[in-house]
Amino acid sequence: MIKIKFDDLKWIKSDDNYLELYCTENKHLIRSTLKDFIQKLPSPFLQVHKSFCVNTRHITAINRASIWIQKQEIPIGRSFVESIIKILNVEI
Repeated sequence: MIKIKFDDLKWIKSDDNYLELYCTENKHLIRSTLKDFIQKLPSPFLQVHKSFCVNTRHITAINRASIWIQKQEIPIGRSFVESIIKILNVEI
């Protein structure tokens, strides 16, 4: 059992029934679906692709196709673009 602070969690990548949790200092692997895990997260977390969820506090750049968290590029799914624009209140 590992305790992770929400502020340390930058993004989540789904691989079927496993999630890779990318934190400020390391990465963790857990067994869960992204849908189930997102329901437990607070509001700064936003699903941006069917396989990715990001902590909006760590976003450094954004365009219509990708979000960057530092040097990591994370794709934006076409079906998520409008909700991202609305939630983040940005023009992309």
